[in-house]
Amino acid sequence: MRYITRIILAVMAAIIFALPAQATEFMDMDISLGRQIVARTLCKDPVEVNYVSRVRENVYLFSVFYANKQARFSWACTKT
Repeated sequence: MRYITRIILAVMAAIIFALPAQATEFMDMDISLGRQIVARTLCKDPVEVNYVSRVRENVYLFSVFYANKQARFSWACTKT
């Protein structure tokens, strides 16, 4: 019973004192969201859309095989 109580307290402490998200996590989230948006727009699977590069802040470049050739699409993420 003591071990269960300690485990529960440890989990609660980890949840309460969780660290804020890092900048790379937000960038990863933007890339994932951009990949999904480009894929849905082109009726493709998100796995077929490849992240190429970050053009500038909040603008990302994606690549996908579309219409018999490799095409590139950019996605701008705006934060409010």
